[in-house]
Amino acid sequence: MAENRTGFQILSPRFVHESITATVAVIVFFALAVSCCAQTVSEQSAESSGSVQTVESESPVVPLQADPALVVETARFQALMAADRQTEALDLLIRLSRTDTSGLMPLDSSPSTEATRYVPFADSVQRQLRQLPPEMLADYRARVDGLADRWFRRALDTRDWSYLQRIVDEVSASTSGDQSLLLLGELSLRSGDSSAARAYWLQLLCNRADRAPFEPGLSLAVSATDAPQDLIVPYPDSKIDPAAVIARLVLAELLGGNRDRAQAGLAQLRAKYPDASGHFGGRAVRYVDHLSELIEQSVDWPTSGEVNQADRWQTFAGSAARNRRAVDPPGGDSLRLAWELKLADEELAAERSLAADVDGPMFPFFPVQVDNRIYLRMARQLLAVNATSGVAAFGSGDSPLVYQLPDDDWSPPVGPVGGEIARTLTVDGDRLFARLGASVPPRSAGDDEYRQAQIVCFDLRAECRLVWRFRPASGWTVEGSPVVGAAGVFVGLRRGDVLVESAVARLDRDTGRLRWLRPLASTRREDSSSGQAWQGEASSNLAALVGETVYYNTNRGVLAALRADDGQVRWLTKYRSGEEVSQSYRVPSPCIYDRGILLVAPGDSPAVLALDAATGRTSWRLADAAGVSHLLGVAGDRLIATGARVVWINTTGEKAGIVTKSWQPADTNIRATGRGQLTDTSVWFPRAGKIHVLDLQTGGESRTYDISGPLPNGGNVMLLDRHVFVTGEDRAAMFQIEPTQ
Repeated sequence: MAENRTGFQILSPRFVHESITATVAVIVFFALAVSCCAQTVSEQSAESSGSVQTVESESPVVPLQADPALVVETARFQALMAADRQTEALDLLIRLSRTDTSGLMPLDSSPSTEATRYVPFADSVQRQLRQLPPEMLADYRARVDGLADRWFRRALDTRDWSYLQRIVDEVSASTSGDQSLLLLGELSLRSGDSSAARAYWLQLLCNRADRAPFEPGLSLAVSATDAPQDLIVPYPDSKIDPAAVIARLVLAELLGGNRDRAQAGLAQLRAKYPDASGHFGGRAVRYVDHLSELIEQSVDWPTSGEVNQADRWQTFAGSAARNRRAVDPPGGDSLRLAWELKLADEELAAERSLAADVDGPMFPFFPVQVDNRIYLRMARQLLAVNATSGVAAFGSGDSPLVYQLPDDDWSPPVGPVGGEIARTLTVDGDRLFARLGASVPPRSAGDDEYRQAQIVCFDLRAECRLVWRFRPASGWTVEGSPVVGAAGVFVGLRRGDVLVESAVARLDRDTGRLRWLRPLASTRREDSSSGQAWQGEASSNLAALVGETVYYNTNRGVLAALRADDGQVRWLTKYRSGEEVSQSYRVPSPCIYDRGILLVAPGDSPAVLALDAATGRTSWRLADAAGVSHLLGVAGDRLIATGARVVWINTTGEKAGIVTKSWQPADTNIRATGRGQLTDTSVWFPRAGKIHVLDLQTGGESRTYDISGPLPNGGNVMLLDRHVFVTGEDRAAMFQIEPTQ
């Protein structure tokens, strides 16, 4: 076994447990500080007005597909290899590896899932390099090892880990490639991104049987005949002990909440490498024994789905992973109205007056709560109220208004708007982030009458003082409020109305400056009933963030995972889309991250999909889920979804993707309305004038609350300690739970 050139060691299990119980996913194999080096696709100047920055931006379009000329060259490489012209083939492949392109290449197409995965063109070239025959690999390494070794040494000397990523991106088959993969995995795990760590480390295992316990896309395949091309192309002839890699993967699965996969990996380790040993926490241990102890201890660790604090609900679905459960409120027989607030949204009011065929009530308001204050946003306004009294949170006046977008930045609707609107917010620390402005994009990039929506940042320490505003380049409009974490501020964008281009951008948290913008795909929108181009479509797409990976559901046929630091696509999966989803209001519908699996209900498909977060491979697909409107989150091994009814969907094992339980009220003529909430023990399911509370384990109804007085049509539910806050179509109401007599 070759010695690890870094000399780093795995931290102690005591640190592992303490890190988890503190809800900080920072377990690593070495004690180093992560130094992120952001790569800018487009930097722009900031125009200052007092202490407020309004940021303008420009960015080139990156096509989904790679340049056809590069595809031709890739085919020529295969022809040269077939003709045994190895020197010419290697010269060509090295030249292609130095091509500066962000285009994507299709990896596979799986008929059973009707999904195609894509990877960056540069990744496809690195895959070819890692599969070179031995004599060509030796020639390749003779050419690139000097550069790769300098980058590796520079990374260790300067703690600038972007050099490790450059090795993996540009010269991954060099002799420094395996050590770079090892350390990048450890850095990813430090950031709490166990899926990214798994993706790096799986490349160090040449034996596919060693990888199988850690690849849910294989163990949960949609059908026995579904054998898509393996996204994991292993590093050739790695000198790193495979037992040490498997041990890391077991720990990564354990920290990611995947106890079953950790046990399967441990069984593999016990069968093949029973006596293998290494260093954990500065002391030599036998891997099997030490990991067995950690797995036993993990019974008391937090389960899947994060539990929120009772006084904070900081973004849609409660967390950046979109998978947080609310704190169980105390039981009670009834709800008493504490206060109510009228919600005047001029865009929604105009939409109701312009469109006579609005299908039922709209429930677009998704508030956040921080420190006994509730924040809501209208199309162009931010409101703040005291959670206890319902009065204005700041100042002595009656109005809860704390900010309104200037008239010069506002474009009211001039015609009916298609799609669904969601008014979401995000709080991160002492900052609040909101999307303010029109919900539809301009009809053309040169539409001078249109005022783009913006991302606006406020300082909560100073009564929502405006900090900065981000306005995208001409033609682009922001989709929904951003997801925010240590890696930055991430927001979806779109451009065009008939041919819609979807993208993700990263902004600087402190200044709003654009760090990168990554277009993903273009989709032609058509009315499925008339075949005419869709006009005026509103969308409110949200990203999810886990560690150093951004996950984005475009709701236009594409799901993608991107590196947070530089926007590089990790993978992109194109699913079957364009089907009308009846009785479904899937807005917003971000990816839910749960223990290495992404769960999503796209708005342009009747299906619910599960993908391996590391590879984009479809794990399972529930095809007939058109009645599903909201994915509330995961409890244990069950995804809880609501719509016309409440359904429990298994997420793992042989029954993955199967509805195992459902609940539907007797009065089925009353349509489900709004988004409910999930707690440790219950499902809160709103319908017109009522909230049904269901037992999470049995699926039975434990109580029903009447909210028909202020909210006859129902609304979106947010649980706040001893209170229930419901936002309806044009008003919000705070209810207090009356204790059981």
